[in-house]
Amino acid sequence: MKLVDMKEPKRKRDKNTTMEAPMDYDREKYPYGLRLRLENEQIKKIKGIKDFKVGDTVSVIGTGKITTIRISEDQKSNDHSIEIQLEKIAVSGKKALKDMGMKEYSAARDAGKE
Repeated sequence: MKLVDMKEPKRKRDKNTTMEAPMDYDREKYPYGLRLRLENEQIKKIKGIKDFKVGDTVSVIGTGKITTIRISEDQKSNDHSIEIQLEKIAVSGKKALKDMGMKEYSAARDAGKE
C-alpha cells in the first residue's frame, strides 16, 4: 500500500489584492477534514493509545463505507468529493506500514474485527 502525502499546496497571493496575511498567520499544512478525532469511548477501545505523546508518528489502518459522492460542474470548474465514514480502525506506533510483513499488516488490519 502506497501512502500519499495530503499536504495542502502553498497558496499564491492574489495580485489584485493589496492585503497580506498577518505575520503570525500559520496555515495548517493538512486540511481539517483529514483529522480523526477519537473521544473517550473510542480511546478506551484502542489498547495502548493513551501511551502516545503529541508529535508521535502512528500507523492507522481502517475500513469504512463511502457515505456520499458529490459531483458538481459549473462553467469554470468540476468538483468531485467522496466522504468515507471510518467504521473500524487500528492504531500502532511500533512500526510503519512499509516496515510490516504481510502477517503483521493483516493482524493490524484485523484488530478491529474483534
